[in-house]
Formats: sequence, structure tokens, C-alpha cells
Amino acid sequence: MKKVTLKIKQTVRYPFYQAMMDVSEEEFLDDEYKIVWEEAEEIGLVFSAADRIEIFKVMDCVLHFHHDGIDYFFCYDPDKYWDELSVILDKKGNQ
Repeated sequence: MKKVTLKIKQTVRYPFYQAMMDVSEEEFLDDEYKIVWEEAEEIGLVFSAADRIEIFKVMDCVLHFHHDGIDYFFCYDPDKYWDELSVILDKKGNQ
């Protein structure tokens, strides 16, 4: 059996976003993380829950946890989230 080590840099208490893919239901639990998406939608970009989940899964500053059909997303640094997500959304807007 292999030994595994988990290093925790900072305590993350609650997810900022959760979604259930099978029913296309999503919820931002922290408005600070939702603002970037609202701004992107104001300029005409459209995202489904599945789109958001796929983007969150590739982000370095976001931790994904799936349990009982629900995807939970945690982030330890809102500033890094804003920076990283802005770059991703800018690329999508320019396609």
C-alpha cells in the first residue's frame, strides 16, 4: 500500500459554488465569486452549469470535490480566482 500525504495550506470552510449536473441546478454560495460571471454575461457570454463546472475543474486555485451527485468547489484565494477566471473568460469571449 502507498503512503499519501495531504498538505493543507489554508483552511477552507465552505464551498463558494455547488452544482448538480444531472438536473442542471447550480448555486453560488458566495456572491464575491459570482460577480465575474455576471460581468461576462453582461457582455453577451452565456454559460450553463456544465460550462462552469468544466472551467472550475481546470482552474489551479479551485479545489473540486464530488459527493452524492453534487459537485462542490472551494477556493482559498478570491484574488487568484478573479485573475485566473478573467483570463479564461477573456479567451472564451475572443473566440
